[in-house]
Amino acid sequence: GAYFSTTPNYSAKHYSYCPSNPNTTAGQDPIAPRQFLLARVACGNVCDMKNSINQSLTRPPPLHPGSYYLYDSVQGGPFTSRSSEMCMVVVYDKAQAIPDYLVTFQFRPSFEEA
Repeated sequence: GAYFSTTPNYSAKHYSYCPSNPNTTAGQDPIAPRQFLLARVACGNVCDMKNSINQSLTRPPPLHPGSYYLYDSVQGGPFTSRSSEMCMVVVYDKAQAIPDYLVTFQFRPSFEEA
């Protein structure tokens, strides 16, 4: 499935792309320009997994036990990172997400890092 965060700072800190050095992760070069896609996601009928993590899902679970009908997406969270609370949404059909904007940004050093 494709994973999406409900807050952009989580994606920016952990999953952003560094165009000047594609092999760099966000933590290795915190001041390099970064990019991520802001997407529109059609979640449909969402299965709320709360705080449980099930990495074995390869498709959404059934709407009801024994049903052939499946949820459209799965949501987990809220999970708390150092800066905020966020939820993760997973969609299993690539037609459910459309890239909307390419966001290019650069982190500013925080007071603790300066």
